[in-house]
Amino acid sequence: MGVLALAYLSVGCGRDRVVQSDGIALAAPAALDFGRVGLGATVVRKLEIHNGGRAPLSLDGFSIPGSGVDFELLPDSRTRLREGQTSTLSVRFTPKEEAVLSRMLEVQTNDPRRPTLQIPVTGVGVRPRVVATPASLDFGKVELGSPFTMPLLLENDFDIPVEVVLGQRGDPQFSMSPSGSVPIAANGKINVNVVFLPTRLGVAGGQVTMVPCPICDEVEVPMAGIGIDQALVVTPTTIDFDYIPVERQSHRSFTMSNVSSHPVQITSMNTRMHRPVFTFTPFTGTLQPGETRTFDVRFAPVQNDPEEDFIDIASDSRRSPVIPVHLLGRGGGPKIQVTPRALAFGSVPIGARGQLPLIVTNAGTDPGPALRITAFRVENPATTIFGADRDLVAQPVAIPGGTSETILIGYEPTQVSDDAGDHAELVIVSNDDSFPEVRIPMSGSAFGAPTCRSLVLTPPFLDFGSFDEGWGGVLSFQIFNPGPELCIMRDLRIAAGSDPVFTTRPVSSFVIPGYQWFGWMVAFDPHAVGAGTGYFRGELELFAANAAQRRYAIPLVAGSLNGCLRATPNFLDFGTAANNCGTSDRTVRITNTCPVEVNVGPILLGAQSSEGEFTIAQQPTTPFLLGSGASFDVAVHWNTLVRGINSAPLYLYEDGRTDLPLTIPVLGELLDDGRVIDRFVQHRPLTTDMLLVVDNSGSMVDKQPRLRSAAHVLLDEAARLGVDLHVGVTTTGVSVSPGDVAVCPGGANGNEAGRLFPVDESRPRIVTRNTPNARQVLEDNTQVGLCHELVQDLEAMRLALSEPLTSGANRGFLRPEANLSVVLVGDEDDHSGYPPATYSDFLRGLKGIGGSMLNAIVDTGPNCSDGVAFRMIEAAHLTGGTVSSICDRDFTPAFRRIADAAFAPLPSFFRLSEPPDNLGIHVFVGGNELPASAFRFDRANNQVSFAPGAAPPPGTSFEVHYTKRCGS
Repeated sequence: MGVLALAYLSVGCGRDRVVQSDGIALAAPAALDFGRVGLGATVVRKLEIHNGGRAPLSLDGFSIPGSGVDFELLPDSRTRLREGQTSTLSVRFTPKEEAVLSRMLEVQTNDPRRPTLQIPVTGVGVRPRVVATPASLDFGKVELGSPFTMPLLLENDFDIPVEVVLGQRGDPQFSMSPSGSVPIAANGKINVNVVFLPTRLGVAGGQVTMVPCPICDEVEVPMAGIGIDQALVVTPTTIDFDYIPVERQSHRSFTMSNVSSHPVQITSMNTRMHRPVFTFTPFTGTLQPGETRTFDVRFAPVQNDPEEDFIDIASDSRRSPVIPVHLLGRGGGPKIQVTPRALAFGSVPIGARGQLPLIVTNAGTDPGPALRITAFRVENPATTIFGADRDLVAQPVAIPGGTSETILIGYEPTQVSDDAGDHAELVIVSNDDSFPEVRIPMSGSAFGAPTCRSLVLTPPFLDFGSFDEGWGGVLSFQIFNPGPELCIMRDLRIAAGSDPVFTTRPVSSFVIPGYQWFGWMVAFDPHAVGAGTGYFRGELELFAANAAQRRYAIPLVAGSLNGCLRATPNFLDFGTAANNCGTSDRTVRITNTCPVEVNVGPILLGAQSSEGEFTIAQQPTTPFLLGSGASFDVAVHWNTLVRGINSAPLYLYEDGRTDLPLTIPVLGELLDDGRVIDRFVQHRPLTTDMLLVVDNSGSMVDKQPRLRSAAHVLLDEAARLGVDLHVGVTTTGVSVSPGDVAVCPGGANGNEAGRLFPVDESRPRIVTRNTPNARQVLEDNTQVGLCHELVQDLEAMRLALSEPLTSGANRGFLRPEANLSVVLVGDEDDHSGYPPATYSDFLRGLKGIGGSMLNAIVDTGPNCSDGVAFRMIEAAHLTGGTVSSICDRDFTPAFRRIADAAFAPLPSFFRLSEPPDNLGIHVFVGGNELPASAFRFDRANNQVSFAPGAAPPPGTSFEVHYTKRCGS
């Protein structure tokens, strides 16, 4: 408190009283408390000095002893205060250290009672702390030109306000707001917006700097970011399906990735040209950082033309708001089809290699690449006893559209099989995009073969004689097995060390049954290897596998010499003969090409593959002199005795060619011996089994309803004529059609593989006149769906009428006593593996001659646009069936023709396939020959009929044996 100075004065009236005569110093406030102040910050407090007396108050001095630099006194300029006046002092507190500071402010006055006025001054120096959250700023990957903002939260966790100085260092691609000196209230918070705007690719870095007090250390908040070209990456941006067969489909995929560190909004995904052949499932929404989505694109061409479209992907990307995916494809290309669906090798002796043909068909259409087989594998289990006999490196398989190639598959067991036999799967790998692998089950069983006693090679050597330089020839030989045991021939080839002028087609394995023979040929061709004149030797070798690998060999000799005699032609080729219907002659003219006469020696036939097969019919008497330029003829007679390839060398000796005569190879092939076996089945009248094979590909969408509308004709006509009719339906789908999404009814999804429709037996599958609501059931059964694409009408028919289906899934449909009618209905030609004749032979073997008929409702030409069904038309003609157009608006007339043919009364006679010779015919029933009185042969009409009471019961098969007439 201030001190009052009093003066005692005399006052009148005789009394004494006290009178104040000095200034009184009063201070307010009584103490200065600065509280908590941040280091380096300055806080100012005011102190008032008041003169509370009547006399002037003199302020003689101001000080804060020991204050150092923390407290600073700023006195008022007035040092004398009259009564009632006030002087204001300013005290500034600037702490330089963290400490509690206490001082005394002293004011010197003329107040006698308290000449030194003391006012306590206190303050606390504290170090301010501003906490940045987060401690670092990682912007991650940001698309060029797209600013990305991150908030930086600054928190003052003291109860005093702080003024923080914000700045930044580093890459100018970063910026922030606010910046500079920014106040933060006590226990307050502020947000600073930091922006990364990349303008170049690559890594960027910097720091946000904070100074929370003037003498505080700088605090750094690291900043990092990466500039990227675009946030949304699509791979690939072009999808080329290349060639895909019509009505098939192929799938490709592309990925859409957010490679940035921030979400990308996908706003739309649409095809630009809306081509229905390209389909996919779009996505809209948020693609999170680092997220990748895969999209499946399907291409299903409907015509053999190029197709194109784009998928436009729209997003909130500033740099690439729309990314297109280019779609390309073409209708056409390879479509694999393999026949048969399984390979059963049967019993094969150990040491032999059984072989079966596998027909690979390219059912695709041109234009487009060929079907290429890229690998064969054996799996389930992997074994070496099965395999393809084809080196794909030395002999690549490339099959143009609409053609086939036969590949031999081998089975070479090494030990006796158990009761289950040997089994594996052949995997065929191709460039068929929709069906890259085809699996074919294989089976076989092995047995130990008895020892082969011997083999006889005829002739024992092959003497080619000599040819003019650059010319060569071919001779044949036979390998005969004279014993009852089979002989396994292995590795027939030209032996090592032979002159390269000799060649043959190597045979790795061949079984020669007892008392049978094997014929083969060897060629002499010096020109092929660039050999000149000279003498050549070699050897053909082979081994008997079941005779301790006994080796057999045929010596080979030949010469290439230039003589005077020249033969025209230089090779007598009789071609082929159908049977032993007589002999034929060929003539060769021999000319002396030298300027002098030549002495012609013996003319004779060398060792023949079958002795007596060829004879010389005409020749001049030798020896004789032949003048320069003169000629003579030699005629050779072919006796057509032994089936197979037969050859002999015709030798002509001349001066200078006494060791190796001029050779004219003689060759002829007898195809058969004329014996014929015709098989027939005795059918029951008015009994018919009818199989409809219906195309279930997509292009049948407008034809199946026509079929449904007309199918009732079959039942109506059968009822009218009293025919006991079975009608079944199957589809052209034989193998699984990969990639298809359409669903077909019936339980097999279009892969009936010969099974009657519907496979799930949801309706009766064999429709008869007695089937409840038969007409409706048959109409429904013809609606097989539109889900398949590989049309195999003929193979589906064969499977439906063969084991194991005839006694399994299709049991009860095919009756021995019924005649058979097959109806193929489709708008695309058949792509089965075997030739049409194979399937007509199958029907003939099943029902005998005249017991079956194949009909076709197909593309027949001008009025259709799908392509003529040549194979199905050929098959129908081979069986005597009807052919109608699939493009007719009404199938009723076609079915009436089919019914008329199928339900016609059976003839009482059986027509033979060939006219017999004069030796007549022999009829066998159940292996027993019937007496001549049991049948009649009408030679004029070439038909057989049974005598009254001698006909076998319905369903019985019988055979007619005879030798066909020469020239037929």
